[in-house]
Amino acid sequence: MVPAQSETIETGVSSRINGVTPIRSGIKPYESTWRDGYYLLGSRRTHDPEYGTEVWRMDDAPAADFSWTTSVFSAWNANGSRLFLRSYRPLPDSGGMHRNWVSDATFSKLYPIDLKGRHPIWSATDPDVYMDHRPGVLESCNLRTQQRKVVARWRPIRGERIFGYTDGGECIFVDLPEAGIWLKADVNVMAASGSPALAFGSKPPGPTSLTYATRTASGKEDWFVPDVNASRSDRQGWIRLRVGLLIDVESGTSEYVIAPARGDEAYLLQYLESTSEIPGVEDGWPDFKVMSADTLEGLFQVYLTLPESTHGHSMVSSDGRFEARDHWEGDGYYLTSLEMSEPEEFRYVGSDSHLYHIHFGSDPRYFMSWVQGHDWMTYHKGEQAHDIVQVFVDDTINTVVNTRHEPYGTYVGADFTMLSPDGTKIHYGSSQDGFFRNYIAVIGKPQPPENVRQVREDGVEWLEWDDPAAHKEIRGYLVYASDSEQGPYKLVSDEIIETSRWSMPDSLRGNGTWFAVTSVEFSGLESGYAQVQEPVSPVVERTVFIEPERMLDDYWNWLSAERELTFGFDRSDASDFRYIRLHPDADEASFPIEVPPMPEGSYRLWLRGRRDKPEAGQGIAGLRAGEAYEPLAFTSSDWAWVASDRLYRESELETLEITLKEHGVDVDVLCVSSDLQYAPDLNELNAQPLLPKVNALESRLIGPATALLKWDTADDARLSHYNIYVSTAGIPTLNERNLLGSTSETEWVDWGLLPGDEYFYAVAAVDLRGNVGAPAYTQVKVDADTQEKLELLLEFSDAELAGKFEEGEAYGLLSDKYVVPLDSQSNSVCWEFVLQEPAEVVFWLRYLQRGPGKRDLEMPHNVLIELNQEIVGELGGGITDINIPDAVLTSDEEASERVWTWVRPGLLNPVTIKLAAGRNALILRNLNDSVRYDALFLTSDTSMIPAGGRIQHYRPEHDHRGIRQEEPIVLPSGVSLPDQPTLEGYVHGRISGNSPLME
Repeated sequence: MVPAQSETIETGVSSRINGVTPIRSGIKPYESTWRDGYYLLGSRRTHDPEYGTEVWRMDDAPAADFSWTTSVFSAWNANGSRLFLRSYRPLPDSGGMHRNWVSDATFSKLYPIDLKGRHPIWSATDPDVYMDHRPGVLESCNLRTQQRKVVARWRPIRGERIFGYTDGGECIFVDLPEAGIWLKADVNVMAASGSPALAFGSKPPGPTSLTYATRTASGKEDWFVPDVNASRSDRQGWIRLRVGLLIDVESGTSEYVIAPARGDEAYLLQYLESTSEIPGVEDGWPDFKVMSADTLEGLFQVYLTLPESTHGHSMVSSDGRFEARDHWEGDGYYLTSLEMSEPEEFRYVGSDSHLYHIHFGSDPRYFMSWVQGHDWMTYHKGEQAHDIVQVFVDDTINTVVNTRHEPYGTYVGADFTMLSPDGTKIHYGSSQDGFFRNYIAVIGKPQPPENVRQVREDGVEWLEWDDPAAHKEIRGYLVYASDSEQGPYKLVSDEIIETSRWSMPDSLRGNGTWFAVTSVEFSGLESGYAQVQEPVSPVVERTVFIEPERMLDDYWNWLSAERELTFGFDRSDASDFRYIRLHPDADEASFPIEVPPMPEGSYRLWLRGRRDKPEAGQGIAGLRAGEAYEPLAFTSSDWAWVASDRLYRESELETLEITLKEHGVDVDVLCVSSDLQYAPDLNELNAQPLLPKVNALESRLIGPATALLKWDTADDARLSHYNIYVSTAGIPTLNERNLLGSTSETEWVDWGLLPGDEYFYAVAAVDLRGNVGAPAYTQVKVDADTQEKLELLLEFSDAELAGKFEEGEAYGLLSDKYVVPLDSQSNSVCWEFVLQEPAEVVFWLRYLQRGPGKRDLEMPHNVLIELNQEIVGELGGGITDINIPDAVLTSDEEASERVWTWVRPGLLNPVTIKLAAGRNALILRNLNDSVRYDALFLTSDTSMIPAGGRIQHYRPEHDHRGIRQEEPIVLPSGVSLPDQPTLEGYVHGRISGNSPLME
């Protein structure tokens, strides 16, 4: 018998994020989660155990597809209130299946959107608007009004792709990659710029019938497209010019343009010299406009205007200062200075594994990248395999999260990542729980408001502030107040404030009240340490908390040529996730601290810091005020406050500096207090009472394996979401081991419950700071299932093989040997067995593609099921996406046990097939060449996932679907089945396990 993962539901299966969570599999009751135009979409908010990063996993659907975020196509809309997701789900209102959806900001609801193209191109300014592109047509769509309008039409060109808006947002650029122009380059100029610009990784765009035929007929040998498979050396001496269609969004007018594909000085010089060689209309080309300028600086700005088209193989920072490129022929990445007034600076930084698909966001100081997981050839992992990293342009790296991929071979997943508009979250995909699902990792907190001030207008007192620099995702603000500067602060605004001012109530005026204001994102993230302001009336004591890294937020102030300081990230314990440390290349650094004007008196200073290697000795940081210097020693690897020995006058605070003298000393927060007995505590400053208890929690079964939970709670501006916990053995404590999901709605549908089990639930409110309120409890009991379960393991090594097959041994098999069909059109595999009673089962096929271990060897994988001489279904549902060399399938190879894959028995839900009582002859046809087949598992338990195999990732865009029992098979045109063999001559396949339904 094949063990079922769902059998371990009492303790759960490791989620590989943190802790344990019960598996929910089998038939998902979509009809139970549909709510008048949207689906309930649960998330699960946990933490990465290695790096402390908060991670949100979205959706528990068995076939939830990755959202197709790439480093070019952002799945985020303009303010982070929508995320595009792609996978097939039923659409109850209109019937049929729908594959394009958007979630709400808290990932609790899922709405269908009308999308005819591959991916929405979101407006950079309007969160409701996206562009829908398909060959030859561009349409503008509005989510709120559901209106669509055609922006432009043109003659389609093969390979055209839309990458986004131009820098000003007035135009859309449609890239025509197959029509790119390559020109002979001046050897002397190209020698200065290195390899020619490659817009799609290591391959230039290939010739099309248009470009190839035109260029051949013209006879011009100085402009042509090199062969797509040509080596780098064969392409030396050629320069690629970018070709596209520039469409004005407002007017709909368009023109063909030729533009530079690189931004370095040598390339731009060559571009200016080469444009005279561009073919004209007389050569069969459209009337292209050459985008150029009189100076290199102007041409560089032309280059920056157009959206990126490199899928993250190279990308320019938002300020145009740097270009980063991943490195195909070694580990790490390249970072190039694009300063037009300076010589080209070329840097290389290594890593344990290949950094892949880099992505700059709105912040020019860093880009994101993914460390390639399993080597394509051997499937070995590097030390930092699967890490998503934050790479600063000063050459330092911070790890965000480990995606923990299962071995895979598809061109999808965390190697495509996308930052949210303000860079506080990053979306990625991972197969860490067997299926490719959507994940969000929290990069940082939103920025707090700036310049908070008190004003009086017409006798009314207001609190005003400025929006922070990064505020696209900020929904509004919250105001807190305290009668002490040290806190605790209590929320005094009844709801999120969507403007930049707040009218003080009479009760808070003129009585020594201290105020703080925080920013709140649409997603529910709140800015960290609140900016404390002057009281309404003077008080005796004064205490100020200062984040030193805010002194370095100005990009060019801290990014000096010497690179003395850098940011570090601690996403679990640092006050706003960030801290300051010495750059690896620096020996010592000092930076000024801006302390607000303080009353006359003496002050004690406290510095929050740590020493990351206590065994190496004390870590020394220092405070300098004028000529006086005071060292502070840090001995703990945990964050701790260290007090100054001396007292500082208010005049000395005007010239205060922090000095770092040793590597490994991290500085987080500075506290300045006139209360000489005060001991700072950030938790005290940010303390919040727990949220109101969840009320009226009720639960009931709404199906044989589905429970509905509903509850109520008071409105509270601090509320972020609710956590739902579950166990079959009671819930003594609330922790991530029994966390089922998170939602901002007041209901939850739990499914995939096992017969005979009792489920204990707890629901608790969570505030914007992450505090968990008091839980409410409920429980449901699932009726026992008295029906016997049929589980059959049919091994290919014991089946009757018809036709030519190769057999082989490998590590990790369930059979004695695997078989590889040599001719899929004429081969078949057969087992015979006898049932005492009829049964309705699902089929799981265990396989592994043979290959060299490289990418791009995917093949459709669809196996026809013939039962008693009748075609009743199809196995495959997608792409055979992983290929492994024989040499890897040995006991001493780390990946050999984890690469075998189960083909799921249906696209959305398991597809059942009826087996009759008595003798059954089961035949599989259309087995793929070059695929190792191991075993076929049949079970009447649709809620289980068989263990011992990597789950196949579905690719529904290929339109391969599971065929339900009552639907007839329709073969493709030109494909026919071989003659049906008789049952005679076939032997019984060996049955593993012991089923009472078997004779």
